[in-house]
Amino acid sequence: MATKIKTNPEDLVPNGNINNEMQQELLNAKEALNSENKTNTKKKTSSKTNTKKNKSLTTEEIMFQKTDGKPAIDPKYGPSTTNDIISGMKAKFNDVISAMTIDLNNITLSDDMNVMEQHQNLDIVFHSKPTFEVVLCQSCYTAYMEALLYSDIESIIESTGDNYSVTLKTYQTIHEKMQATTIGSFNFDTFLKCTSFFDLSSLYYALQMQTFPGTSKFDFKCIHCEHKFSRDIPNDSLVFSRDDNIFERLDDVRNEATSPEYVIQNSLVSKYQRICLNNSKTIVDIKIPTLKDQLDLLRVNSTNKNKLLSDNDIATLLFIKGVYVISVPETLAKGKPYYYPIIGPSAITNIIKQLSVADSRQLSKAIEEWTDKYKVEYRIPSFKCPKCGKELGKMPVDMESLVFRLMLEQ
Repeated sequence: MATKIKTNPEDLVPNGNINNEMQQELLNAKEALNSENKTNTKKKTSSKTNTKKNKSLTTEEIMFQKTDGKPAIDPKYGPSTTNDIISGMKAKFNDVISAMTIDLNNITLSDDMNVMEQHQNLDIVFHSKPTFEVVLCQSCYTAYMEALLYSDIESIIESTGDNYSVTLKTYQTIHEKMQATTIGSFNFDTFLKCTSFFDLSSLYYALQMQTFPGTSKFDFKCIHCEHKFSRDIPNDSLVFSRDDNIFERLDDVRNEATSPEYVIQNSLVSKYQRICLNNSKTIVDIKIPTLKDQLDLLRVNSTNKNKLLSDNDIATLLFIKGVYVISVPETLAKGKPYYYPIIGPSAITNIIKQLSVADSRQLSKAIEEWTDKYKVEYRIPSFKCPKCGKELGKMPVDMESLVFRLMLEQ
């Protein structure tokens, strides 16, 4: 006879008195537990110290438990685990402190902390603020930026020297504000090599959003009636892109790069476009410059008393990877074009200055089209003049200038 499958509610009720059965099972379990306890009493007593030593400590116990006045961070946890614990406390600290009400007339003082504990505590208090996530589309990685500290702002504002020294200090500060990236941690030199010059505005934007949240005040002059006025603009409304596919790129870029080496070899900063100028047949390789490219050019002038390159020269050379001029004798003799490379910033600048108007325009247009690829720009959205009521149109914003202005206003 087949076993009946219990599907009805009444079929699921056990036979007999359920309370009596549960009580009997509890009694049996207690008797078994008491018997085991009696057998292992001596063993448990002798291992009491070890059990306490090996128990899983809480975050606070690991960080602040003391032994003879010293923090009892067990060596078995290791530096990496201790850092993870501190990182976890940083994440919790912001949530807890934001909901607290501080009574200035009735504060509670803690027991004295030793030097190590104070250092760890200060790190949590002052370096646990949330980060701002920004995708660097041309560089092909995402950075998580911390806010600028007062000391950072003071250091940048008070930095002196030539353009190279000031730019170097600024980029060092930006690198220090990177709490993390999607391609791991990297040193300053690697940061310069794998970061596009055009992604710099996004890094400034992240610093602005994190350091000066909310709105920024701008001064305007109406292009129609010349009325002058000021207006607060929400910071998160400044992002603009010419490329309609840029937001798809923002999603894809997170999974595209896995290491700094991958970025250097595969992102847009490693690629170039070769063009031939119609009039002179000069070949130019156009690149998307990195921060290292810019600093290298600025360094040329800083180490040369005669200032070999003007600002306009540097602005042009940033985009030039190589220049090749046609060799007239060989071309005429062999019936096909032969070229020779132009070596050095000064020599390349000299060639660019000798281009015809048509070649110069062709080069400028090619540079603009190539470097605009996946470029994010920042503009103030169009709004109506409060006096004449006419649209002002979208207005470009120099994020570097904006951040420095906000720093100076502090």
